[in-house]
Amino acid sequence: MSFNTPVGVAAAAVCAAAAGYFILCALKLYKAFPRKKFILWAALRFSALLCLMLVLAGVKPVFTARETATLFLVDRSLSVSQLKGEVEEYISRQIKNNKKAGDVAGVVSFAGEPMTEVPLSKERQEVKLEAQPDPEATNLEKALQYCRDLFPRNDNKRLVVFTDGLENSGNAAKALDSLEESGINTVLFPLKASRGGDVQLTSMQLPDSIHRGEKVPLKVAVDSDKNTAAAFYLYNGTTPVLQKQLEIREGRNTYDFDVTLSHDLQASFKGEIVSQEDSNPKNNVFTLTPHVKDTPSVLVVGAQKDTANINALLDSLGLKRTNYAPDQVPGGIGFLSSFSEVILANAAHGDLSPEFENGLEMCVKEKGTGLIVVGGENTFAPGGYENTRLEEMLPVACSMKGKKQQPDTGLVLVLDCSGSMDDTSGGVKKMDLVKGAAVKSSQVLEQEDFLGIIGFSDVVEWVVPFGQVRRKEQIQEDIGKLAPRGGTLILPALEKAAEALEGADAKVKHIILLTDGQAEKSGYEGITDTLKKSNITLSTVAVGKDADRTLLESLAKAAGGRSYYARDLYEVPEIFTKETYLGTKKYLNSEEFTPQKADESELFKNVALPKLQGYTGTGIKDGADLILKSNSDDPILAQWSYGLGRVAVWTPDLSGKWSRDWVGWDGFPREWGKLVNSCLSPGTAEDMDLRVVQNGYNVTLSAGTGLSGQGQAAEAEIRDQEGGTSRVRLEQVRTGEFEGTASLDKTGEYLLTLRVKKDGQMVKSATRVIHIDYSPEYALYAGSMDAYYSLAKGGIANRDTNIFSLPLNRKNSSGQDPDFILLPLALLLFIADIWVRKTRGRFSCLDNKWYR
Repeated sequence: MSFNTPVGVAAAAVCAAAAGYFILCALKLYKAFPRKKFILWAALRFSALLCLMLVLAGVKPVFTARETATLFLVDRSLSVSQLKGEVEEYISRQIKNNKKAGDVAGVVSFAGEPMTEVPLSKERQEVKLEAQPDPEATNLEKALQYCRDLFPRNDNKRLVVFTDGLENSGNAAKALDSLEESGINTVLFPLKASRGGDVQLTSMQLPDSIHRGEKVPLKVAVDSDKNTAAAFYLYNGTTPVLQKQLEIREGRNTYDFDVTLSHDLQASFKGEIVSQEDSNPKNNVFTLTPHVKDTPSVLVVGAQKDTANINALLDSLGLKRTNYAPDQVPGGIGFLSSFSEVILANAAHGDLSPEFENGLEMCVKEKGTGLIVVGGENTFAPGGYENTRLEEMLPVACSMKGKKQQPDTGLVLVLDCSGSMDDTSGGVKKMDLVKGAAVKSSQVLEQEDFLGIIGFSDVVEWVVPFGQVRRKEQIQEDIGKLAPRGGTLILPALEKAAEALEGADAKVKHIILLTDGQAEKSGYEGITDTLKKSNITLSTVAVGKDADRTLLESLAKAAGGRSYYARDLYEVPEIFTKETYLGTKKYLNSEEFTPQKADESELFKNVALPKLQGYTGTGIKDGADLILKSNSDDPILAQWSYGLGRVAVWTPDLSGKWSRDWVGWDGFPREWGKLVNSCLSPGTAEDMDLRVVQNGYNVTLSAGTGLSGQGQAAEAEIRDQEGGTSRVRLEQVRTGEFEGTASLDKTGEYLLTLRVKKDGQMVKSATRVIHIDYSPEYALYAGSMDAYYSLAKGGIANRDTNIFSLPLNRKNSSGQDPDFILLPLALLLFIADIWVRKTRGRFSCLDNKWYR
């Protein structure tokens, strides 16, 4: 307690008054009591008052801890992964041989994050480092903070840190300072892994903005730990641009080259350094994506038959285009960011890679890339768009409003249940995947539809009896009863399916046949004739190399269906879903009609529109603009904004199957040209100066807004390809100039969006692509131990150091509050005081008389 406070002054006054009263009583009792009784009474009274004074003064005795807690913190990142065995052996030897009996020890591993290997314990034990922290990062700061919270409160504390100092996330120096404040003795055990020769492509630098056809300077930095020769290669996309032979000196090497950019320029540049004496090829690549200021470029994704008319349209508009098949289009952000617009033409979702879908969503939302989706049999619900990120971007939903998906249909699945279906593919039984495919088909159907499932081997049985789809849960339960056994007899199963469909009250009747083997070679003419006469279509799915593809293809052709070959059994569920949509004509409208204008926009305004022969059914989303509609009020053309990008959907095709009158219409180039132009990205603000500097996972941003005056603010948003987002608020260093830093956590591509506000309103934005080509753990000269030596106040250790014999510069001293002893003791002493004075008489200090 401080006696400088009002409470302290009052306490001091009480103590002084009590002391004065004690002295007064002592003077009066000195002659009244026998000498021994007076001494006893005085001792009791003095001791009681002393206890109270100590309580009021807040006195706390300080005790120094005798036991010590030792934590071993081990760097498990890639840069020192080869030293794991040596560290295990050293720690085990220290704990087993040198730890004192009363002390405790534990082990923590760290890389990107810390993990406890061995909890603090008095046990002497062998140590095995088995935790698996993310090895591609080193965040020593987080690990030190984690260890600080593990130490017991009252023990002495020692932390032994095994690291090479190549920190690429966080700030360990700051954390080390906080450890000292917490009384933790930090011992540093430096690790150094030998690489045996390393040549690293450290950085490349091009002007922030470039134009097609111009010559630009390229600055290249190469680091090496030895003198050697190397070859440098530069690619634009996959096209070689530059090749140079270099003489590399130990240390940092910088080179300046001139690069002439082609007119077929893509935004992404990749550099690569190759040396015969390089032992670490992981750090030999560097990618950058400068901002291309030039004529808009359009990426067209679709099969040749679906894109021919689109290509002719773009050529007539003078737009540069790049074509890819859906299953071959690259998905990197660096690639996609070079296009002002992307057109998907009858592209099934299953043919597009997740990387492409994620990158497209980022570019549309954050960069403002335009998107046009052109319909066909492989799009929307039949194309697997439902509940995907692609559907999220579109102004239409796959499900039609008002349950318009007609006509009512009858579907029979004829499934091979022979013994071969018990085989496994990729660890999963064929039969289980076929059951899943059957469930997906049942989910497409409505309650008014009819469904039956036949399982065939050398016998034929209805697994799901043919009837209306009233109870899907029961149907899925029945599907689960499918079991493989016996041989393969297709013909009786088809006859039973045809018999059921002939009597069904359905407008569309369809059979899907799946088998993985051989069956009857002939005798199918009768069943195919029956199917044709009854307007029943048949599609076939051949699974695996043993299936009789020739037979199945001929059956599908004869019965007006489609044939599929699934090399991989995992394709079967997707095939079944698509075929259920196509075969039952769900969502596919094939009636001729003239589309109607649905709004007052400038698109297709005051023109006589040609007829269409079909479209894929969808439903308009809330907030979307419906521009053209069918005679059933279904969307034909819809548009909306998704983030910064403009997205349009055309539900018919442009191959001519449903749109032959449109693609032959003389107004097609003019009117569709308006639609294409309306979705083109407006591009990045020309007067924005955005610079990005990378150092491992750390990124420094500098932005010049080109604006004057007060009220400016800048914020950056960084998104990875999995959709993870981080935001960085930039600090204004001068009027119109902002700086900020961000810490990324993995390799890959990131899309950076900078937004500038003035007086609370967004006035400018710019985007850049950031590439982290390799983990900083592979970087040469990525860090140094020098900064840590002075902070390790507990000493520097090596293989010969006995950790447990190192002196502790800071010992844990803790004050114990004695009030719980002093207050009861004071009470007991006062009781004893009273007892002594009551014995054989009583003396009053008031009248100075002794009463017996």
